[in-house]
Amino acid sequence: MKDFRRPQQFAVYRGEKYLGLWTVDVVQTETTSSVGEVEIWAKKAIVSGGVKAGSTPIIEYKKALDSSWSQLDASAVNMLSATSFKATIAGLEDGTVYQWRILVDGAAGSVASFTTEKITVVPNLNFDTWIQSGKNWFANSIADDYEAAGAYWATGNEGVTSSLAGGNDPITVPVEGSDAYKGKAARLRSITGVTLVGAAAGNLFIGKYKTNMMKPSASVTFGRPYTGARPTKMTGYYKYKPEPINNGGSIPGTLTKDQCHIYIKLWDTAGNEFAYGEFVGSVEVTSYTKFTIDIDYKNLNARPAAMTIVATSSRYGGEFEGAKVVGQVGHGSTLYVDEFELLYE
Repeated sequence: MKDFRRPQQFAVYRGEKYLGLWTVDVVQTETTSSVGEVEIWAKKAIVSGGVKAGSTPIIEYKKALDSSWSQLDASAVNMLSATSFKATIAGLEDGTVYQWRILVDGAAGSVASFTTEKITVVPNLNFDTWIQSGKNWFANSIADDYEAAGAYWATGNEGVTSSLAGGNDPITVPVEGSDAYKGKAARLRSITGVTLVGAAAGNLFIGKYKTNMMKPSASVTFGRPYTGARPTKMTGYYKYKPEPINNGGSIPGTLTKDQCHIYIKLWDTAGNEFAYGEFVGSVEVTSYTKFTIDIDYKNLNARPAAMTIVATSSRYGGEFEGAKVVGQVGHGSTLYVDEFELLYE
């Protein structure tokens, strides 16, 4: 076919099977490149585009307010085909407007712009802020882990210290000195023999806690509003002493010794979970050790509306059947956590 008067239609077959009608519209243009979609993070952007066949694209970028352009190293440009590419622009500043363009044979194409995600501070990730009210400790600047504006972190302390639960000591408390990695840390301790529920895992989480004796599993609400940049990793330091399972729980039913659990989740505006990462510890760790969690995103187009970070001394201590904890728990299992940090790319 050499006649490309616009448009032309082709009947398409595979062997003898008719697949359909294709419409081909060929336009001759002097354009040598075109910018495509941009995948935006806090400190990087993955740009894509097209170029004329046989040419090598050069990517330039700059802050919108700057006058001079920076040139991306050729090794960062990946040719997907003879006419399309992807390239990663790294080392950017968060919450900043950038411009980028493609150069082919010295000719610059059209300029496009994007704004990197803004990193926002998550309160008390180092666990240095605590306040006590009665027997209960709160990892906030105020004695509240429910509705107050200054509350962000919550614990299940009120569920075990109440008289209805037997008036136990709090299961999550601050520690310092040699028990902390730096400043203050959180000590989470699991207990059994708790009135009504049977067992309670030491816990600390971003969310809300309000004791519901009729339905204990409904006492916890995970997550607080979060619209900042998407983190790609979470790090922190921990120590752990797991104890033998002694509460006869049925979930998972195969443990002989307890496990600790640290994880992070992100939800979009519709309440869909679209990012998750976790760390599970099953052995004794006597000195503070760094952990790193890779956060997996199953939807790169989603943006966060809420986030939780959870640490617990018994991985299955939140599994309920009616009012009873049926997750396996080891009495005395103790987890220390300190200096959490969210990392961004």
